[in-house]
Amino acid sequence: MKPASGKKLTLSLNSLQESSSEPVYRRGVQYYRRKKVLKYEETEGGQKIDALVIGSEPQPYKVHVEIESEEVFKAECSCPYFEEVCKHSVAVILTHIARGNPGIRFDLAENDRGRDNQQERAPKAKDMLDDAKGAEPDPDDQRHQLGVLVLEKPLALIVGTVPQEKQGKVNILKVPPEFLNVLEPESRIYRLTKYLTQLPQTTKGIAGGHRIPRGDEGTVIGHLSLCSKLVNTADGSEVSFSNKVIKPLAVLSETESGELLLKLEARDEEGNSLEHPVFFLGQSSWVMSKHTFYSIDLSAIHRLFQFFDAHGQMTVKLEIVPKFLAVDLPILQKRMDVRLDETTAPFPVAVTDAPRVVIKLGERKGVPTTAIGSGPNDVSLEVSLSFGYGALVLPSRDETSAVESELYTRTMSETGQSVWVKRQWELEHQVRRFLSNLQPTRTIADRFFFADEAALDALYYLSSEQCAEWEVAGIDALKNYKVRKEPLKLKAKLSLKKDSFKFDFDLDCSSNGEAIPFPLVIESLFRNRNYLKLSSGECVRLPMTTLLSLLKTIGQSKDTSRPLYQALPIAHALETHEIEIDADQGFQNFLQKIHNFRELEGIELPESFDGELRTYQKEGFNWLSFLREYGLAGILADDMGLGKTVQALALLLDHHKDGKKKMPSIVVAPTSVVYNWLSEAERFTPKLKKALFLGRDRGELLKTLQKDNAKKPDVIFTTYGIIRRDYETLKDLQFEFLILDEAQNIKNPESVGAIAAKSLKSFHRLALSGTPVENRLKELWSLFDFLMPDFLSTYKDFNETFERPIEAGLDGAGQKLRKIVHPFILRRLKSQVEKELPDRTDIIHLCELEDDQRSLYLDVLDECRQKVFNEIASRGIKRSQISVLAALLRLRQVCCDPRLLKNRGDAPAAASAKLSAFIAMIDEIIDEGHKILVFSQFVEMLTLIRAELEKAGIDYAYIDGQTPAKERLDRVNNFNADPKLPIFLISLKAGGTGLNLTGADYVIHYDPWWNPAVENQATDRAHRIGQTRHVFNYKLITRGTVEEKILALQKKKKELAELVMGGDESVAKELTKEDLEYLFSF
Repeated sequence: MKPASGKKLTLSLNSLQESSSEPVYRRGVQYYRRKKVLKYEETEGGQKIDALVIGSEPQPYKVHVEIESEEVFKAECSCPYFEEVCKHSVAVILTHIARGNPGIRFDLAENDRGRDNQQERAPKAKDMLDDAKGAEPDPDDQRHQLGVLVLEKPLALIVGTVPQEKQGKVNILKVPPEFLNVLEPESRIYRLTKYLTQLPQTTKGIAGGHRIPRGDEGTVIGHLSLCSKLVNTADGSEVSFSNKVIKPLAVLSETESGELLLKLEARDEEGNSLEHPVFFLGQSSWVMSKHTFYSIDLSAIHRLFQFFDAHGQMTVKLEIVPKFLAVDLPILQKRMDVRLDETTAPFPVAVTDAPRVVIKLGERKGVPTTAIGSGPNDVSLEVSLSFGYGALVLPSRDETSAVESELYTRTMSETGQSVWVKRQWELEHQVRRFLSNLQPTRTIADRFFFADEAALDALYYLSSEQCAEWEVAGIDALKNYKVRKEPLKLKAKLSLKKDSFKFDFDLDCSSNGEAIPFPLVIESLFRNRNYLKLSSGECVRLPMTTLLSLLKTIGQSKDTSRPLYQALPIAHALETHEIEIDADQGFQNFLQKIHNFRELEGIELPESFDGELRTYQKEGFNWLSFLREYGLAGILADDMGLGKTVQALALLLDHHKDGKKKMPSIVVAPTSVVYNWLSEAERFTPKLKKALFLGRDRGELLKTLQKDNAKKPDVIFTTYGIIRRDYETLKDLQFEFLILDEAQNIKNPESVGAIAAKSLKSFHRLALSGTPVENRLKELWSLFDFLMPDFLSTYKDFNETFERPIEAGLDGAGQKLRKIVHPFILRRLKSQVEKELPDRTDIIHLCELEDDQRSLYLDVLDECRQKVFNEIASRGIKRSQISVLAALLRLRQVCCDPRLLKNRGDAPAAASAKLSAFIAMIDEIIDEGHKILVFSQFVEMLTLIRAELEKAGIDYAYIDGQTPAKERLDRVNNFNADPKLPIFLISLKAGGTGLNLTGADYVIHYDPWWNPAVENQATDRAHRIGQTRHVFNYKLITRGTVEEKILALQKKKKELAELVMGGDESVAKELTKEDLEYLFSF
């Protein structure tokens, strides 16, 4: 049948797909895509096609195709494949179809072929067939004969029946399923037949036999050896099975491109290799040679089976050769016999060990550098950097030339051996960065040039322990640059001069036993030279950081005598820098005592002391006496209520007991407690001569103090307000002791009170404060600047060394400060020393705003927020503090009671939710027979509370800042003594310190204060020694308002106070913009 005139006949794709098996079609598509069709020619209007196709053989295969219609064709190919339509024919026909349909695509996906791709899954050979190991053949089954066909490219094992006559290329047929009906059920041949007939059909019709899935060939071959005779259908010869023991050998050789060829050999017991072996690799492995199957154990390489071809060869690609040499080959050599082919060159190796640093030193003259005068006689130090990998030494490569993506580098050794080096670029770059950080004047590839002190630095570090494992050559041959390995040695000599409260400090310098004059060291230091050249021509490195730090600590005074309170900072600096200390016995005894004061021998209390000190109070008295003995000063920082006053009075009594003529001592206290000092002194130290330096009458006392022979009191009590007014006069007087009670009053070093206190003259100084740090570490510095000037250096140095690093959260800064100040601060907590003091319970009582009050709060919040942040935007946060505090004050007033808020017109004030909650709370507490302290910052709020109490008929006591000091004490005593007086209203600032109110066991803070230390001091009016009941401490907080947010900021302040005293190392910060955003939110 010929096509109509002018119309070319084109075969349909569907007909080709229906005529070819699936694997053949897929391979044909691949051949077509790879353009393996050559010399394609069509004749007779395209009905006859002749072409050459590149295949697996050296010569291409000849293909002839005749097309009868769009659905019918015949194809012949010179290849040995047994199907009528082979992959070569498919590739040629696809070329034909493409010419008739320009732009057509041939895909490999099964669903594009128009066939049912839901093939049944192939059965597992191991589940149906027998393992040949240890099994004996069944004689009855040996009468059956099957054919096998072995294809080598690609490897395939085909099993089937042998046709009576060969038809074309078809030399093997499928096993008909009907055979199962004539075989004995469950016999070996039956199970084999069942397995074969259940395999997916990969060829059309009965031709082609059954292709065994890859990996199952070994199991099938083993089962065949037990139940059937075999014929090789390719040539009709008999296939046999051998029982010979066959051992595998892996032969490794290197190709010209650097890849590795791994070839398997099968050897008999005599060591002879089987000829032309074909390997079937799987759970059970076999090798075929000269029509004979041999069993072979290849389990050692089971993970590599998929990479081998039919002849047992695989190629190790170039990119994985290094890993194979370094990791896989050693494992393979342990599992099976391996022969390395070294007929042309030694077998390649991989070096994975960490490299050795190899450095060669030399001196070069005239090397151009950017330095003016590169070094001695313009000679530079040349450092050549290489890295040793195994026996290879490779020059360093800078970051621009190093190909870091190349994990391995292939290098040829002198013997022609390929060496794969695992370049450890990061380690190499670390060494290069190390040398670069030593500031070379020039770098050329692997060479670094150094001059002057940079060259000395390079030599010093290359000779140090840090580079001890490096191979450094040429150092002894250097003439211009010589550096001693050890830096300058420092030794401190310390000796005590107790009578003058001083100690002597000297610093000896030496190198290799040779004494170095200290002035030469200082001269080099001030010339900013890191090395000192000795008479021998060698240079010794100066410990610049250590020397500068020491000079900063000890100062630059030429006088070797120093105040004794500097001993600890200096000793700490010496220990920090690991400088040897040679201290005399007196100085050693002093250090032992100051670090272990609790082990000091107890000092007897004066007989005239009228009272008894508890154990911890005796320890405090001993500590204070020790400070006095050595002319030192300190802070007694015991918790509120632990008796700081009585410990200080015992010290004063002991100091003035001998009747010798001495100068008076002076105690400065807040106005609210100065009378309490007088009362306590009369109680415990009645024989001390006491006087009050207060009021208008103080002029007479001043005259007495100014007279040389006048009869003067032992102790004078005064207030901070008085010394602020009179310090110009008082600073001319000499005192024995100057004691500051509630010493946080001088926390601001620029305040008049601090200036006044520091101007007074005394032989001894002491500070009493339960809260030496309230907000910032500057407060601690101010206290020590009063106690022992220069102990913590200037504030500028203190800020740089301690305050800023601690605020930044740097590790170790807080511990370093604590180690210095710890011997001069004595702090005991109630929980540590006073077991009989009842614990207290802190309770946050949340109050919910009513609608009107909440609405008012939101209005004020919006108004304040807009005003504050506008001012911050225009003036900055530091210059807006007054507006910030004013805004926060208004918000807190709304929380307490809207009536506190001014300038709101004639609108009726909203009811106070907090006041309502407070009245309900106290009614219940009073009914249960308890007594209450109520603290508020706002005097007006206390006025409103008083009105509510009077309306309810509840008696109360009251003090604020206007209450005279003596009257305060009377009211305190009356409250403690009168069980019918249930409530004491107290202004926080007026009564937060110095009062003893143990008659109460409930404390209510009506409004929170910024500083938690102030609140705790107020609570400690009740929670102190003498209290026998459990103390409940309530804070009334309006939920969701600025009050609740103040509590969060209080935590920061608490952490700061605990830092220097031994608490957690974290620091409170002043209000930031983020803090304000937080506070002005609802």
